[in-house]
Amino acid sequence: MRKALLVLFGTGFLLTMCNINTEARLQYKVVVGQLTETTKAENSVQIKVKAESCKYCHDKKSKKIRTEYGMKLHDALGGGDRKNYKFDKLLWKKGADGKYSPKAIKLLRDAINAAAKKK
Repeated sequence: MRKALLVLFGTGFLLTMCNINTEARLQYKVVVGQLTETTKAENSVQIKVKAESCKYCHDKKSKKIRTEYGMKLHDALGGGDRKNYKFDKLLWKKGADGKYSPKAIKLLRDAINAAAKKK
């Protein structure tokens, strides 16, 4: 009986730990914070993301709702229908060195700069 309870609690604990870090998308704030040699727009976004975290691009109550800047960034990252958006998981997967691909970094940088130009 004791072994059965131990196995049950152990399995529950492992499943909980596995689900905690599971996300459909990466947190762009991590990538934004790692940008070096930033432009004026990128530096501005870094400061605001550091201060407001996810709330700079998302609503305070729900991450499914984007702010005005979040909408601009979404459109600059490829946009399209927000409900049927196809996120390229392979592009945003970290490499063996623990870094994002230069293509992904360039895509985010271009999106930040494009979003800054939109009025």
